[in-house]
Amino acid sequence: MITVIGNSIVNGYPHRRSESFTGILRSEYGFDTVNKGVNGDTVSGVLERFEKDVVSKKPSSCIILSGTNDFIQGRTAGYVYGMLCEMKAKAEGIKVYFLTPVLTEPEMAAKLWVPADYKSVNKEMIILADILREEETAECIDIQTALLEFGKGKSPEEVYVDGIHPSKEAHRAIAEYIAGRIG
Repeated sequence: MITVIGNSIVNGYPHRRSESFTGILRSEYGFDTVNKGVNGDTVSGVLERFEKDVVSKKPSSCIILSGTNDFIQGRTAGYVYGMLCEMKAKAEGIKVYFLTPVLTEPEMAAKLWVPADYKSVNKEMIILADILREEETAECIDIQTALLEFGKGKSPEEVYVDGIHPSKEAHRAIAEYIAGRIG
């Protein structure tokens, strides 16, 4: 079993859970995934429920995606990384994968989501992604780069629903990329 924990991107917002990358990993790639995404969750919220939602279930693996809401609220990559490290420390005997955060489309997000400085949000996401790529105690799956590749030549509306959340096609691309790394 693979528990996937995090925020609304994990949950699949605004799509059905079956259309999230977690659901696609299950239905199309045959992975035994459990979706523990919560809309609006921050990294501290994920850490708070990590014992109940992950450790107590004893999955073989855990995929963690968190930070977007923290960065929108002005927190730093260092703060998010510290909380991710606490989760990794609690996951004794569970293989942990950290996903790099999904960059925003600043203009679209500013129009369709909550007011924030999305260019600064992206800067923190890039910093966190760089840290995670160098992480030695957990495996990093670089969905940030995978989505940039997926988005080449596409309009923002083909990649995002609202500048934050991936389109159904982008979720499919994320699932394909993850399947190729954990398969």
